[in-house]
Amino acid sequence: MRIATLQKAGSSREPTPPQEINIRRFRPLLALNYQRDLHSLARRIQEMSRSEATDLLNGQIAKVSGYRSSLLLSGLKRRDLDPTTRYVATLQVLRDLLLQGWELRSDDEGLILDSPERALLETRSPNPERQKEGLRRSFSFAREKQLLEPATSRFICSMERRGVNLLFADGTELADRLERASWDLGGVEPELECIEQGARDPTTGLFLQDIWRYARHYWSIPYRSTPGRNMFYLIRDAALPTRPLMGIAALGNPVLNSAPRDEFFGWSVSAFRRYLASRSPEERTRIAKHLYETVAEGLEETYSEDLLPEVWQVDWRRTAKELRNVETRNSRERIGRSLDEDGDENAEHALIRAATSSKTSCSPPTSPCSTVTEGWPRACWPSPWPWPSQEARRVG
Repeated sequence: MRIATLQKAGSSREPTPPQEINIRRFRPLLALNYQRDLHSLARRIQEMSRSEATDLLNGQIAKVSGYRSSLLLSGLKRRDLDPTTRYVATLQVLRDLLLQGWELRSDDEGLILDSPERALLETRSPNPERQKEGLRRSFSFAREKQLLEPATSRFICSMERRGVNLLFADGTELADRLERASWDLGGVEPELECIEQGARDPTTGLFLQDIWRYARHYWSIPYRSTPGRNMFYLIRDAALPTRPLMGIAALGNPVLNSAPRDEFFGWSVSAFRRYLASRSPEERTRIAKHLYETVAEGLEETYSEDLLPEVWQVDWRRTAKELRNVETRNSRERIGRSLDEDGDENAEHALIRAATSSKTSCSPPTSPCSTVTEGWPRACWPSPWPWPSQEARRVG
């Protein structure tokens, strides 16, 4: 379901003025009443600090989400609540963008979101430190969210309860030591410690890998484990008996896909095509032969006796077509099971609707918006007025 768009300001056929770089118009696809509510909310946000705007949006998200839940309990189907669902999603997107450092403003044509990098791009010589700060700020909300996850929170509390704080230098003591040492390198003694599996810190008894992970959680970028082989290191200060932690480092396998790297080394399809075009016919023949032998070797090493054995050895194209058919049938079965589950849910809504219609009071739920048309159960619609069609409800 398409909810909102961030459209670049200016026509794509005209050159983009420098002042319009990294500007996006915020044009969510909302019903008219929710459009009014959003623009009213935006006017208030523009006069607030980022923290105040975030609190306001969180409160509005909770309010509209509660309203939507009350409509579901009244027996309305989820598809009938698309306007409210879109509005909740729009508020969530706006909140997350503000947390990442985007700025909200408006003009005669609507709402505009300025990216964190816009101010830097407007200057002739961008400050790298400011760029890094903008990048750190853009990840801060994700890092804070990760720190609030139950598993992460339990891990951090466990590490702090077991004395991980003893492994961090006291800032005042470190400053005094560096001042006494002046420019002499004897003030600190950096030491690189490779983390071996099962190794523990002699002072606290904590696993070194857990110490590394604890420190990693307080980086600017959220912590995510990376696939492949990794080597982890602690950078410690051997000038003190406890060898406090100075930093962490890691070496890992390169990422699977990196467009600039692949293009540079000629690994991408476009780069490889350009490379072939620059070779002689003899070289292209040699490369084609090598590629064919590599593919043939890979197919030969693939166990395929139980993979449609009746057609695999005859025609691989027919096998590929049959595998696509199998995938299509499986996809249809998954969709069918999903529809069956929705059917059970609709049956539950029918029971709720029947229970609602049996009540003596039929007042609609309180709406946080300018209209409550969506919130009236069918049985409670005032008798002189017909129940609105699905299209009418979506417009309203």
